[in-house]
Amino acid sequence: MSLSEATLFYQAHHYLRGCSNSAMAYAVYKAGESRMIACVAFQTPVSENVRCSVFGPEYKRNVAELGRLAICPAVNIQASSFMSRVIKAYANDRQRKGLSPISALISFADTAQGHHGGVYQAMSWIYTGQSLSYSTVYTDPTGRRRHRRQNGANITTEEARFRGWTVAGERGIKHRYIKILGSKRHKRKMKKILCLEVLPYPKD
Repeated sequence: MSLSEATLFYQAHHYLRGCSNSAMAYAVYKAGESRMIACVAFQTPVSENVRCSVFGPEYKRNVAELGRLAICPAVNIQASSFMSRVIKAYANDRQRKGLSPISALISFADTAQGHHGGVYQAMSWIYTGQSLSYSTVYTDPTGRRRHRRQNGANITTEEARFRGWTVAGERGIKHRYIKILGSKRHKRKMKKILCLEVLPYPKD
């Protein structure tokens, strides 16, 4: 699906109201209709440190982020089943395009939005604790939230003002989840070199 379609969906159903321009998005539509009812977008984590934190610098190219998940309210869809399908599709599409294979996905549940990662727990993702971040978050003229790092470079306060962005606040605490991908043998190998501590799931 196109990123423009995904962005329109996120504007209506996700608090960040958009996704990365380099994301790969996947959707499910209501049976017999063209109406999108769920969408997932994958992207390269904005921080190189985040990628390196999973398995170390050697495997930073093999870590991607599940950056957006949104589902229409009051829709009868099993999120974990949908996500399992699109994760496989994403891995296959990367292989088809000759991109680096993905050994792990990382995703964050924003406590400021009341999220604790229930869908990741249902899919047996690994919980690796809380991520603390205090970088500035902006809101652009369309109401979309923007991270200060764009296209590999940090946006200065002056540049943000020039773009018409206003400070939305500081990023806070997020729950961090990891999903290791690949064959059983590959998963065992990557679990042994996981740099992050595996912790019990948070309840809220």
